[in-house]
Amino acid sequence: TGNWNTGDWNTGDWNTCNRSTGLFNTKESTIYIFNKDSGLTWKEVINSNWYRALYSGDFILTEWIYYTEEEKENSVIRQCIGGYLKKYTFKEACENWWKSLDEIDRKLIQTIPNFDKSIFKEITGIEV
Repeated sequence: TGNWNTGDWNTGDWNTCNRSTGLFNTKESTIYIFNKDSGLTWKEVINSNWYRALYSGDFILTEWIYYTEEEKENSVIRQCIGGYLKKYTFKEACENWWKSLDEIDRKLIQTIPNFDKSIFKEITGIEV
């Protein structure tokens, strides 16, 4: 989204490094996690087990729900379309995502540097 960059994934401008949000940077900086500097670069983050755990479950904001035979029985429209698109709020999707994770991945997520239960709950609605 940035301009005049030679690095990848920049949102800033005139950078030759990767994942910069600033201007005229030549080295990748460390990122903030839970409102504090983690001391980690994005490369270190994406190679961590806890980062993999974040993506081990599905985060679904919309999903196709098929009508049951009973629901289609007295409705030509339902017979034709076959189902409907169910929408979840962001926090409902977070809850469903969390439930889809196994216990190991839930524990790994809680090892994220600077993990803060109150911020996690504020964002996701999930109390750990």
